[in-house]
Amino acid sequence: MQIHISDSESYRMLTVFGYFDIAYGWLCLWQLIYRHVIRDAIMAFAQERTCQLYPLSAG
Repeated sequence: MQIHISDSESYRMLTVFGYFDIAYGWLCLWQLIYRHVIRDAIMAFAQERTCQLYPLSAG
């Protein structure tokens, strides 16, 4: 049971899939970071700004 694919072909396929895997991992990591860190910071900043702009609504 031997598949006749040259080494360069299989290597190229492996590297492409490897790059996709790495990119997907980074995407998931950035989504996680964005969801937990950046979004909270943006929300806190926006709340702070709205409280400064509309001090009556804060009370």
